[in-house]
Amino acid sequence: MKLNFLGYGGGFYPEAGSTSAYYIEGDKMLLIDCGESVFRVAKERDIFAGIKDIYFCLTHTHSDHIGSLGNFILYSALKRNIKFHVVCTPTMKYFETLETILIAGDCNGLYDIFPPSKINSIFREFSAMHYLLTDHSKNLPAYSIVFVTRDGILFYSGDSCSIKHLDGYIERHTSIDEIYVDTSLHDGPGNVHLSLRTLDEHIPPELRHKVYCMHFDSPECIDAARKLGFNTVDRDL
Repeated sequence: MKLNFLGYGGGFYPEAGSTSAYYIEGDKMLLIDCGESVFRVAKERDIFAGIKDIYFCLTHTHSDHIGSLGNFILYSALKRNIKFHVVCTPTMKYFETLETILIAGDCNGLYDIFPPSKINSIFREFSAMHYLLTDHSKNLPAYSIVFVTRDGILFYSGDSCSIKHLDGYIERHTSIDEIYVDTSLHDGPGNVHLSLRTLDEHIPPELRHKVYCMHFDSPECIDAARKLGFNTVDRDL
C-alpha cells in the first residue's frame, strides 16, 4: 500500500512542507496528519477531485501535524461536499485537545468521529488498522499507526523518539510491507525524534529497501539517509 506525501519536513524544516501522507482508493481518501502547509498543497494539487469521503488519522497535536486541519475540513465540507471522518476514539489521549481545536475552528458538525475498528471494511488494500501509543514529546500523547495490508504490515511511526515499538514489529512480523519512520540528524539529549544513527544501528541492511525515512530536519539528513541505503519520501511519491 504505497503512500503519497504532501510534505516530508519536520517543524523546523518548512521548506519541505509539513509531513503528511495520503492514500486514495476509488472515491475514498485516507489522510494522515494535516500540518500548517498541508491544506495549501492539497488544494494546489486538487487531491479532492472525485473524493466523497475522507478518513483522517492524526498522530498527535503539534501544529506541524494539525495546523491546517480546520481549513481542510471546512473546504472539504463546504466547497467540495466531502464527508470528513476523524478516525479515533474518545478514549485516545489527545481526544479532548482535538475537539477543542476543531470547535474553535468552527468545524463542529462538519465531521464525525469514526472508530478505527470500522475502517477495516472501508478500504480493500488493508484489512485492519490500529494506533500504537508511542514516545515523543513530554506530556503530549503521540501515536504510531499500523496497517495490516495484503502485502504485510505497514508501520507509520508518526513522531517518535523511541525505537522500541518499531523493533517489536520487526521482531514479531516476518511479513513487512513498508515502514515509514521519523528521521533526524540530531542525536543528543532531549531529542524527540528518531536519530538516523539509531535507525542505522537497528534496521538491518536487508530490510532497508522497505524503509522510507520522513519528517526530516534538514537536507543533509535526506542525503545521509540515502547513503545508508534507506529510501526517502518526497512530494512526488
